[in-house]
Amino acid sequence: MSKVIAVTNFEDLGNIDAILHDFWLSVDAVEFNREKKILSIPFAKNSRSFEKTGEKSEVGAELVLVIRAVTDVSIEDTQGITFYDYNVMKFEKGRLVVMTGIPCELSVAVEAADVTVEKVGHFDGKY
Repeated sequence: MSKVIAVTNFEDLGNIDAILHDFWLSVDAVEFNREKKILSIPFAKNSRSFEKTGEKSEVGAELVLVIRAVTDVSIEDTQGITFYDYNVMKFEKGRLVVMTGIPCELSVAVEAADVTVEKVGHFDGKY
């Protein structure tokens, strides 16, 4: 993986928005490693890049949004369609909120601003 951008100041989140605009995520492919306090969200140019094979999601992701210093994650997937287009990420009351164009919200409690976007060819869900 190669780092595309690193953000250590919440005011700079717009730089990530510019990169992830027009990319898609699958809520099934979101991985939270509670022990390491790392959340990884793979992104692809289209929803067909996400395939479910048995118990494991195989992800042909191009980019991975990595958020560190994470203490809690909640996903509000009221539409239940699994695949969503990235819209914007903002910081509110100690939480990073990832919002999609089709209503879905990932709310991430963080201890610090430590967010990167990394370029990958294939993401196996392990970070």
